[in-house]
Amino acid sequence: MVFIHCNNPVLRGQTLKGSIHIQTFTPYRAEKIYAELIRVEKYRGRFCLSGICEEKTVEKILVSAENVEISPPEHCIPFEYYIIPDAPYSLMTLASYTFYTINVSVKKSRFFSEKGSERLTVLPHILESENPPPTHKIPLPRNGTSIMAPSMKPIHLWRYSPFTTEEKVQLQIDKTRYVPGEVLTGEITFFKELKAAHVKIFLVFVSKPKKLKISVEKEILGVSLYDNFHSGSILPFSYNIPLDIYPTGETEYSEMYWIVRVVISHPLRFTKIIEGRITIDPLIY
Repeated sequence: MVFIHCNNPVLRGQTLKGSIHIQTFTPYRAEKIYAELIRVEKYRGRFCLSGICEEKTVEKILVSAENVEISPPEHCIPFEYYIIPDAPYSLMTLASYTFYTINVSVKKSRFFSEKGSERLTVLPHILESENPPPTHKIPLPRNGTSIMAPSMKPIHLWRYSPFTTEEKVQLQIDKTRYVPGEVLTGEITFFKELKAAHVKIFLVFVSKPKKLKISVEKEILGVSLYDNFHSGSILPFSYNIPLDIYPTGETEYSEMYWIVRVVISHPLRFTKIIEGRITIDPLIY
């Protein structure tokens, strides 16, 4: 039997350390032992019969050895690999799915071999110090319910109202770059009087294939209030960005980013939407 032990999950910028354990009751000579770290990215594409394309990339050959003597009860082979800071992180949405796998093959003879695998989670945060924090102290991104929608704004905002307009409201975000746990601040300026308006401010995570005009959105409600606004009034807002979110990122086939979405609505009268794009950087340890 073949088992894999490693420090899982692992941060970007951290060295993956582990070992391959080959258990046996009798000694034998393995013709070849081969282990590799594979990154698999699944994404939606128009040229795939199932609608889901899959690309596999060999990140690193961890072990490659021939004519290895295996003695009972167990033979251990250590390995290590440095995960670069800008490596794609593990992600799972309706539009994009990225994961890592360690695959091991022990060839006993021409017709018989044993295999083992271990799914590896690469966290979006980055390690710059020598000592990584305990895993239970690292905020793990949450995979909530997502909405699959066309990325064309006039279509994907139909779920708010079939008629939208933006010219009467202006959104100003104080900064364009944030980190999880930081306070997002800005203000909304009204150029027309609005009575009994419902203002909702969302932080929206968007994941989309680069070659398709569809996207997956996950909204996090930050502010919700009812009020009257006269022409020229300014509504300041602030919102604590959660720690357990994905940062802005990009792979060869997909991109992930954040937008601030303001929805101003009044039942049966109007819906006004305005958005601003921001960058959320990963946490540094």
